[in-house]
Amino acid sequence: MKNILLVLIVCLVALGSCKESNEDKAKKLIKEYVQKNANDPNSYESVELEKIDTLFSSYWDDSTYQELFQKQFSYNDSIVDVTKYMDSMSVVVQEYEKNFKGEPLSLMAHHRYRANTSFGAKVLNSSIFYFDLQLTRIDSVKNF
Repeated sequence: MKNILLVLIVCLVALGSCKESNEDKAKKLIKEYVQKNANDPNSYESVELEKIDTLFSSYWDDSTYQELFQKQFSYNDSIVDVTKYMDSMSVVVQEYEKNFKGEPLSLMAHHRYRANTSFGAKVLNSSIFYFDLQLTRIDSVKNF
């Protein structure tokens, strides 16, 4: 009975470790990108892949925030009313900004790598790779 339990535990651990991590998925996509786009793909050497981060939407892009922001500047003629209204709306806008939870838009990672130029010189490249949320494709690359 102990042997069966031990074999079962080993199998579960082995199956659990087969799942590809997000870092492994990103590395695979980056390597494919370099193979398609580098002058000398065989010279590619990964130096560093920073932690994969999630990019979220901003409250600036939120329609409710835009309405609140515009409302704080729409006021009556009385200067006393204007001051009170702007103060109260300013508090509402600031509270909305503080509590805003953005929607995840994409994933990104900063990657440094070496590769040969068209002249054969090995150079250090620094790029930010933007991925879809499932890490199945690269949406864009920004090179520095």
